[in-house]
Amino acid sequence: MHSEAKTSGEPVNCILREQVRLAFEQVPTMQAVSFIVSLVLCYAVRNQVSPRKLSVWGLLILAAVTGGTILYYRFDRVKKEGFNAGVWRNIYLATILVSGTIWGLSAFVLFSDGYSPFLSAFIFVLVSLSAGGAISHASIKFGSIAWAGPALLPFALLFFLQGTEPGVVTSFLILLFLYGLYRISLIHQHSIASGIALRFQNQELVAELERRVESRTGDLSIAKEQLEAEICERRRIEEKLRRESAFREAVILNAKEGMSVWHPIEEYPYIRFTVWNRAMEKITGYTMETINRLGWAQTMHDDPAMQAFALEIMGEVLAKDELSRLERSIKRADGQMRDVIISLSPVRSPGEQAYVIALLYDFTELKRAENGLRQSEAQIRGLMENIGVGVLIVQDGCIVYRNAEQANLSGSLISESERLEDLAQNIHSDDRHLLKALLACSGASGEARTEVVLRFLSPGPGKSFATRWVSCRCGAIEYQGRPARLIHMIDISELKKLERLMMLREKMVSLGHVAAGIAHEIRNPLSGINVYLDAIRECYQDPEYSEDVLRLVEEAQGASNRIESVIKRVLDFSRPTEVNMRPTSINETIGDALKLVSVTLRKAGIVLELDLGADLPQIFADSQLLEQLVLNLVTNAAEVLKGVADKRLIRIATRMENGYVSIRVEDSGPGIPEEMREEVFEPFFTTRGQGMGIGLVICKRIAADHGGEITLTTSALGGARFNIMIPVEKRKIPR
Repeated sequence: MHSEAKTSGEPVNCILREQVRLAFEQVPTMQAVSFIVSLVLCYAVRNQVSPRKLSVWGLLILAAVTGGTILYYRFDRVKKEGFNAGVWRNIYLATILVSGTIWGLSAFVLFSDGYSPFLSAFIFVLVSLSAGGAISHASIKFGSIAWAGPALLPFALLFFLQGTEPGVVTSFLILLFLYGLYRISLIHQHSIASGIALRFQNQELVAELERRVESRTGDLSIAKEQLEAEICERRRIEEKLRRESAFREAVILNAKEGMSVWHPIEEYPYIRFTVWNRAMEKITGYTMETINRLGWAQTMHDDPAMQAFALEIMGEVLAKDELSRLERSIKRADGQMRDVIISLSPVRSPGEQAYVIALLYDFTELKRAENGLRQSEAQIRGLMENIGVGVLIVQDGCIVYRNAEQANLSGSLISESERLEDLAQNIHSDDRHLLKALLACSGASGEARTEVVLRFLSPGPGKSFATRWVSCRCGAIEYQGRPARLIHMIDISELKKLERLMMLREKMVSLGHVAAGIAHEIRNPLSGINVYLDAIRECYQDPEYSEDVLRLVEEAQGASNRIESVIKRVLDFSRPTEVNMRPTSINETIGDALKLVSVTLRKAGIVLELDLGADLPQIFADSQLLEQLVLNLVTNAAEVLKGVADKRLIRIATRMENGYVSIRVEDSGPGIPEEMREEVFEPFFTTRGQGMGIGLVICKRIAADHGGEITLTTSALGGARFNIMIPVEKRKIPR
């Protein structure tokens, strides 16, 4: 506004422009109030005035509000670019005059029919609007009366025309209100104009003062900028130092290790601490004030000689410029003894007091844990050395631990080297590949363990070697923080001998069951031989029967060969042999086994059904062992069926299943309860009073020797069904 006054050069015109601007700022508020009040009044008199009259008056009010709003936005656009104050003042007065006239017409539009109970309310509302407008229009002379006069005079005339005393009084009061409003508006208008003029004068004075100050304070501004820059830099440095100091204090106070700073003094207690963090309080139980009063050496050590020694050590630290590290036992404030490591580092600068930084680390619990660990390791090592099981720990191909029993099992060579390869030298050549399989487990601790049986060769008399059967079990462990293998070794040589003896005994028992059949098989050929010999004796002297004699001799030889075959098969069955794998027909092996028990089965009234699969491939197996397996199962089934009164049936079937040949032996007996099916394969478990309880154990071992398995389920015939699975592929079988 000041710049506008300078441009126009007319102070009076500038004041008028400011008055017009102030008046137009009130236009939106006044128009909004007028519109809202008109709506309320129309709603109040809706039942007293006809809708047509209300519509006419409402449209007039809406037109006045719309016109005032449009005029306001037109003025808002031109006021920034400069405007003619006199023209816009007249436009403003004309606008509010029209608005007041429209409000005054309501006296004849709405109340033309005479007196209404809402007429007094209208007068009250118009008086309130006039009073409010006196403030809004006060910046322009005659602004307040320009709206209130046209709005109230028609109502004063309407009351006067009624001719009643209240009407005349009301008319007079309206005129009196208009006069008072006019006087008040003049006073307000004069005050506003004076205030605007005074503001312009103050602006000119302030502008002049600013020009003078600006012309005289150029150097001060430069000095001020320099001073502010210097202050900012100093504050930045101070803030940086403060943060660094706070950080150092936080590190020292919150460090996990005890940290303190001390320097020597001449009087008691000869050492004064200036830094003492929380960890020091926790470790020693003393505060810095207490320790400065009582003394470090005097409180932490009971022995006077140790106190003197501690002070001497601290004096030596000051004399040296190097780090010192001590291990000491100190006494806490509560009387507990703690083992600590003290690191002392002197710090000095020329001409200043020498200080010592002391770090205190409490390793009492660690020391106790280490002692406990040593004791535990000693106990475990003693246990390992005296246990009757060989223990071997292998790490990165090297043997890092072995006990005495393991050295006894593996032989003397292992004690001369730490390499695992030396262990294989004492293992049977057929079993050395199993050692690699034993160690081929992943490094994950807690996984399933691997177990094999190895044959160790121990030097015997002369150049002979004794075989020791050793069961080895390997698992992954962590030894001294790194993956390793733990191998347990148990000598099962005696168990192997017992197993062979029991197998031989079971075979001999089985021979008793087939003795009757063998006798029958031998008796018939012997009878035939005797008949043939008698016939030869009768025909020998007669040349006519020479051809018959030759035929009878051949028959006798055939019968004799059959007897020899039966005896050889019995001897082969009873002789203990090693597993001899060769291509074998499973159906032929089953047939050979059944020849030994066929007579026994017929005498017992047992029906034998065979369902042997055609075109079965040959398997790599020991035919004698498989013959024994089938014979054991058939003999067991025959014993069970002796107590069955109904149909006695044994069924044998063979099939090809997923690379295995399946042998199924089932019977129509009472079966085996489910809770006993796991126990029947245990040694010496039997349900027969006369049995030894190792027949099924041998069957299971024979199946395992062939890389297969034997399982027990319920047969469709009602009894037990044994299913043997033998792989067709040739395999190396661990023993």
